[in-house]
Amino acid sequence: EHHPIYPCGEAAAFIPHFPFTHPPLSFIIDITKRKGDLFMLRIATVDDNPADLKEIRICLSHYFQKRAGKTPIDYTITAYTSGPSFLEDFEKGDYDLILLDIYMPRMTGMQVAEEIRAIDEDAWIIFLTTSRDHALESYNVFASGYVLKPLLENAPQLEALLTRLLPE
Repeated sequence: EHHPIYPCGEAAAFIPHFPFTHPPLSFIIDITKRKGDLFMLRIATVDDNPADLKEIRICLSHYFQKRAGKTPIDYTITAYTSGPSFLEDFEKGDYDLILLDIYMPRMTGMQVAEEIRAIDEDAWIIFLTTSRDHALESYNVFASGYVLKPLLENAPQLEALLTRLLPE
């Protein structure tokens, strides 16, 4: 099942740097996703652990609050508790950024990412997980990053990834 979280307003990372890294969001977001002077960023989180979903929300909220003086970004977060529930709803272009846990029942985050890539080549995928075991495998799905949990301890790595991806 998914849990929409409404628009919010304003050590351990693996950051792939390969020739086909996605362009900055300013090139991907088209004019229809602008809301006045704000860019709209649609984020999905997929994690079976409610505590981790809460940590993700907290980290994103802190990050966007610290962006003062940069391009204003309004964002929405939709939380899913399983890969299958996410994929049931997912269509190309639904999300700009997808944050995926890897170790989930029924379907791993890596399997979810493979399905995402079969539908949408442009969405950024960042894995948030407890193990480094799949870091190299994340290249196969063109992940934009790989951050180890606990997320609150490794928030600077997630923030560095977001800063690299988002427009100044």
